[in-house]
Amino acid sequence: MLVALPNWLEILTLAALPVSEIRGALPLGLLVYDMPFWSVYLLGVVGNTIPACALLFGFRAIDQRLNPQGVFSKFLGWFRSRAERKLQSSYDLYGAIALFIFTAIPLPFTGAWTASVAAVAFRVSPKKALPAIFLGVCVAGALVAIIVGGAERVF
Repeated sequence: MLVALPNWLEILTLAALPVSEIRGALPLGLLVYDMPFWSVYLLGVVGNTIPACALLFGFRAIDQRLNPQGVFSKFLGWFRSRAERKLQSSYDLYGAIALFIFTAIPLPFTGAWTASVAAVAFRVSPKKALPAIFLGVCVAGALVAIIVGGAERVF
């Protein structure tokens, strides 16, 4: 646990970290700090969505600026642009659906961080990726809350 931070800031920070994300923040707030569900849920969703925004727009900018110019890169760039021309509409539609499903599954490494990187890699437009990731985070948070609530009754 983080030391010397208010409980709400600790939950927000834990939700923003790549490994724990909302899956670690909700149990902490609900079980350890005994905070109200909606407070913890909103902090978890906001904390998990902030890095997704930064990653979606930050990685895209870095990808555009740091594109190496070697022979392999030129071939890879040609292949990538050819695939993009043929598949861009599919990436946008099915990519957004896939990002939602991927993010909504509350398992390790299936959160907003990984989905944001995948959206950049597959060039899903941020206008379609961000709402899909946000909704996935909301569903994952609800599933984690249900699991935590069930576990609390059992133990």
